[in-house]
Amino acid sequence: YKQKNLGDQTMYIIYFFFFKQKTAYEMLRSLVGSEMCIRDRYQLRALDWDHNAPINQFPTIVVYKPTEAGSNTYANIGYAGLISMLTGFSPKLGISEKVWRSEHLKFDDRKGEPWAYVLKKVMQFGNDLNSAIDILTKSKRTCKIFVGVGSRSDNQFRGATYDYENLNAYDDKNCTMCEYGESHPQIDGVVFWDKGWQPSNNKCVGGILSSRSNGQIDAEVLYREVTGRHKTGDSQIAVFDFQRQIAYISYSEYGTGVPAYLRRLFKVDMNYFFNINP
Repeated sequence: YKQKNLGDQTMYIIYFFFFKQKTAYEMLRSLVGSEMCIRDRYQLRALDWDHNAPINQFPTIVVYKPTEAGSNTYANIGYAGLISMLTGFSPKLGISEKVWRSEHLKFDDRKGEPWAYVLKKVMQFGNDLNSAIDILTKSKRTCKIFVGVGSRSDNQFRGATYDYENLNAYDDKNCTMCEYGESHPQIDGVVFWDKGWQPSNNKCVGGILSSRSNGQIDAEVLYREVTGRHKTGDSQIAVFDFQRQIAYISYSEYGTGVPAYLRRLFKVDMNYFFNINP
């Protein structure tokens, strides 16, 4: 990693160096865009971008230590040159987003804060679920996305529908937009949206999570079974273990067509980086 001082904050940049490797299926023979789910303080983020896009050449984790009043240390899990946020983790919160694809989507001009900067603001100033949702609610929202926020202190997760008019946060029991049914069952302690249009009417993720709902969902299940069987996480996968402050991260292999969900994860002990004194 490399340290950079920028006046009002210090950054620690973690670089990834990938070597030619077999796919995860070949290496882990026991293996059998869900964007968000949590159980026992775990959160999964699976990013389904074009894994051959040039930006995938430069995966990085940037840990920020701002000195502005009220700020928190946080990690931006993304790509070199991307100063806004797609995926974030801190000692207090985890955050991710998912495209809100709808057959009724309208493309209008909106003036406000780009959502990727709003997510970054949540990570810098949010301390728990209430403060995170408050920041999302009070922001000048623009386009429609789903947002997932996990909280270490609350030991809970919220999935939110985010658009220029409304911000609605849902827990594991009141997701009116999920249309609970066979393809998207209600599962105590679990909030999720799978990849694609919502509702997707795809039984894969709901089936995996409901079969593992009795205290059996952990980082390994989220990565191996949810992303692997659902084939989600083309360009990036991140699994957050809030209790241990560990992030399991995988990126696609640029230029080969191997998506992140077929690659091994890096285990990053974020305690070390969060607790470094500048």
